[in-house]
Amino acid sequence: KNAELWLKLARNLATAQPINDEDNYQLPTKMIGAGLKAYILASAAAEEAEALAIAAQGFAARETWRPALQAYKESLRLAENPTIRATYEQTRADHGFRITDYRVENDAMPPRVCFEMSDPPARAVSDFAPYFRLDPGPVTAVTAEGTRLCVEGLKYGQRYTITARKGLPSAVEEDLVRDFEYSIYVRDRSPAVRFAGKSYVLPRTGQNGVPLLTVNSKEARLALYRIGDRALVNNVLSSNFLAQIDGYTADSLASREGAKVWEGTLETPSPLNEEVTTAFPVDEALGKLAPGLYVMTAKPAGRSGGYDYEGIATQWFVVSDLGLAAMSGKDGLHASIRSLASAAPLADVEVRLIARNNDVLATMRTGSDGAATFAPGLTKGRSEEHTSELQSRLHL
Repeated sequence: KNAELWLKLARNLATAQPINDEDNYQLPTKMIGAGLKAYILASAAAEEAEALAIAAQGFAARETWRPALQAYKESLRLAENPTIRATYEQTRADHGFRITDYRVENDAMPPRVCFEMSDPPARAVSDFAPYFRLDPGPVTAVTAEGTRLCVEGLKYGQRYTITARKGLPSAVEEDLVRDFEYSIYVRDRSPAVRFAGKSYVLPRTGQNGVPLLTVNSKEARLALYRIGDRALVNNVLSSNFLAQIDGYTADSLASREGAKVWEGTLETPSPLNEEVTTAFPVDEALGKLAPGLYVMTAKPAGRSGGYDYEGIATQWFVVSDLGLAAMSGKDGLHASIRSLASAAPLADVEVRLIARNNDVLATMRTGSDGAATFAPGLTKGRSEEHTSELQSRLHL
């Protein structure tokens, strides 16, 4: 508990020369420990300031810059020292609040440039636009997203000079110590294809089409897969269901879990940098689809490479006229089947209760009211693997 001895140890550690790699690794940590212990025990401001400066030196040696800056700053608050002040200012300029990276997001609508800050910007600031200069300007808006500041409202095909101005405040009580200037060019949007929604139920007849959104792509390559009946449960329970899939998953759908039922291209309007919606005419292109679960994929026609590893625009949809509602109660599991076209109850529809392991637990047929009830014991599995799922099927 002797502050003087801890401070003396911290001084000796600060001047010690490492003789091997282990010393080189351990000395900074020991400097931090001795300096902070001396600071806690010291009673005079001068001793506290010196101890914190040594701890800051240790933090800097370990390249943990935020604690180093905080220790230097507090040391100078306790006692001004020209040498420590110069070290603090240089460390702050090199490793304090600053811009560490930037990215031009030309695929955003409208495009923008986002700056990655070393620390979060000040939360109390509602408008960061005055802290940026844009040539040609003006700066219309700046949004804060975590540690990023994004300058919005840029234009495609335009060159800009953007300056983050000195004094931009942070949440760590530091401001930018200098201007950061960048020259950027906003490219046209990359060719892209995506679907408008995540899931659809298409009627068995009179399909109007699946909406496809394209940017700078004159053609889209499409493929349609139908999931086999025995693979339905596994697909619905898997992490791939309703998600974007990659090339390997598409190949698996075609070879192991179902079949590829169609492949082709769709011409799409492509006004420069504008997003266009085109309805893929399912009924015209494919004719009458059998009831079931389908997966449609799409990508720009000119895209090459990375197909197996990158995600593909994916649309899952069901072709059916069966609307299924299920309710669980003490008296069992109630299933109600109605027509999606007319909302009328559907009689004599076979409904199967299927476990996660794909075993059929029970089979019922709906009555005139479109209802079927499964006994309560069927849904009381003893583990997650026995949890039940519903699968409905219309037998023509």
